[in-house]
Amino acid sequence: MQEVPSKLRAYLIEEFGPVAENKNWARDAFIKAHKGRLHRALGVPESDQIPAAKISEALAGKHGEAVRKMAQAAHNINK
Repeated sequence: MQEVPSKLRAYLIEEFGPVAENKNWARDAFIKAHKGRLHRALGVPESDQIPAAKISEALAGKHGEAVRKMAQAAHNINK
């Protein structure tokens, strides 16, 4: 991943605050916006980790397109 040029970085920090400095900003935004949504869709309590078999089913589209997209996003973030 390339570094953000210093002028752009300074602008982003000024406009959006310290979020622009966070290298995991996408993960943080995703977690805050959709916390527990995939767990609820798959019927897994939020206190438990989603089993790999359920993630595989969701990625295969067995629970619908919206759940497949959520599972793909979770898979990409946790790489």
